[in-house]
Amino acid sequence: MASKHLYFLFISLLVIITRIPAQNVSDQPALDTGCIDFISPKAGRIIAGTSCTLSIETCDYVKSLTIKARYASHKPPRKIVTDIGHLTRPPYKLIWQTDSVPNQLVDGLSFYCEALLRNGTKIYSFHEGIFLIHNRFSTDTMEIPFHPAGKTGLLKKGINITGKDNQLISAKTFLSWNKENLNFDIRVVNPAFHSSMSPEKMKKAGVEILIDHTLRRLPYPSSDDYVLTIPLEGKALRTMYMPEINVKDQFTLKKRQEPHTGTYTLKKIDFKGFTVNASIPLHALGTSIPESLGCNLIIKGFDNTDSLITLSWADAQGLDRYAPILWNTLQLKPLPLYHHWAVRLIVPFLLGLGLTFALAWISRSFKSKQNTVTKFEAGEEEKTQLDKIQTVINETITDKNLTPALVASSVELSTSKVKQIVKKYSGMPFHDYIMHLRTEIARERLRSSHSSEAFIANSSGFAGVHEMEKYFQKFHHTTPYKYRKEFHVA
Repeated sequence: MASKHLYFLFISLLVIITRIPAQNVSDQPALDTGCIDFISPKAGRIIAGTSCTLSIETCDYVKSLTIKARYASHKPPRKIVTDIGHLTRPPYKLIWQTDSVPNQLVDGLSFYCEALLRNGTKIYSFHEGIFLIHNRFSTDTMEIPFHPAGKTGLLKKGINITGKDNQLISAKTFLSWNKENLNFDIRVVNPAFHSSMSPEKMKKAGVEILIDHTLRRLPYPSSDDYVLTIPLEGKALRTMYMPEINVKDQFTLKKRQEPHTGTYTLKKIDFKGFTVNASIPLHALGTSIPESLGCNLIIKGFDNTDSLITLSWADAQGLDRYAPILWNTLQLKPLPLYHHWAVRLIVPFLLGLGLTFALAWISRSFKSKQNTVTKFEAGEEEKTQLDKIQTVINETITDKNLTPALVASSVELSTSKVKQIVKKYSGMPFHDYIMHLRTEIARERLRSSHSSEAFIANSSGFAGVHEMEKYFQKFHHTTPYKYRKEFHVA
């Protein structure tokens, strides 16, 4: 009987020994070979909320887990490692609040999990490629005009890119599109640039044009994005980013480069800067012309110590400049009608048919916009009456009580006669003619003074700002505010 008990005791000890791993002679944790399994979040997961739920499955002989997170911070640029929690029994699950963590883009954040086994040894595992996009993003939108020849330099509006902490480098970019290309004219001002720099440094400087034509707005670049790099030394290359999740459930961002298929020119001027003209073929962005697309421009130049300075159109730093979710939006203005083949056939015919009507309309429009009374042939008596009416109007134009009856009593004519003469020689009814003259007075005061719109409206004879705005729109097709903003003399 005793031998039977000893036999069962031996078997039990043997089972326990085979189930517990051998004691690790080192105090350092060993890399896990299959005991720790991250159930969630999976690699490549994009989390938009302010919390992240971690769920981990382990082997039976795990005693406890310690979990840490490693993420990037830009102010100042550094990597932060923080403890998330210590779990002592299954199920190994916790919720991590990410309110204070900045958005994690491109590289993402990683989790470090250290397991303490029942025999006292430690093993660890990494879980990478988790992206946070919970903080608010702000991007700009710009329209791109159509130009068949791609002459972007003729455009008035461009993108200004300047540094926040220094003025050693700045850039202005003009854009246009045609049926074949998206055209960029990038003019970089960089007084510290000089061509005697080493080729290695010159290869690191230049411009990068990043296009997201699908508008998927991912937190990392993908193979759908067109990333064009034009260095100051060497050839222009297109970079292809390929996100992958390997067999170990780890996120990796691989890349390969190929020659740029579009045209480009590079001009460098010592102690001034450089200019890049580049065309990206639209067929490389997809099978059809997109209505809008994401875009970022990265400018790389030098400071006074020949160190690299980097600017970005998108409000981002470091690797986040390559995150499409932060890129601004470009809207392609519709193709003008006169570039359509049907319109090119119909328009000349309609122009010839309606030439007479067009000339008549132009003539009437010109007469209605004249600032002074049109000169017609008239009798001496009517000219004298007209001169008297004009004199009275000019002297009382800012009087809010100015009426045809008031003018008629001053020139000893009937009210209907005054209206008739004004209508005949101005092409406008009496009231419109008075309002037109008042807008001329207001325009001069808006242009040359700093008085408020309310003061100018009152002193010009209008009942108020609302009435002044109404007749500015009618006669000048703008508002007092816009007129002052465009023509004001400082």
